[in-house]
Amino acid sequence: MGFTTQVLNIFSKKIQEYNLKVDHESEYSVFLKFNKFEINIYKEYSNVFAEIIDNKDEKYDLGLLYSLVLKLNFNTYNDVLDTEEKNRQQLNNYLEIISVILKDIGAGNFEWKNKYAKYYTDLRYIQFKMGSKFSFNHPIYNKFISNDLTWKIDLENGV
Repeated sequence: MGFTTQVLNIFSKKIQEYNLKVDHESEYSVFLKFNKFEINIYKEYSNVFAEIIDNKDEKYDLGLLYSLVLKLNFNTYNDVLDTEEKNRQQLNNYLEIISVILKDIGAGNFEWKNKYAKYYTDLRYIQFKMGSKFSFNHPIYNKFISNDLTWKIDLENGV
């Protein structure tokens, strides 16, 4: 099954529920329109990525939003899965967060945008401080996404 077909199949119920318009699709990307927002779902090599773009062309990484809003690590799929199965799991994770964000947008709730800015800044700080030791499975990152503020102490102590 091709990538765009896989995306459209997995997202079909949300496309209907929120009256999303397929704005553009190519072999490895799909753009969906909702109100003044655009959702870009694309594949690079063996991974799937997604972002929501607002009317000011500001981009929000949906993998980060997944961690921020749902307090779950986006990158928890099993590394031994074949690429197609891994992509299906990634698409389902994106579907989960897109469902939450679309509901918020529809209700006029944009609080997630402000939280995202702080979250993104903190995440970049963690990555800078940890350097090559950083991973999305590291205990500091897991504390961070769980909103356990002891991540700051651990980071300063080099844990």
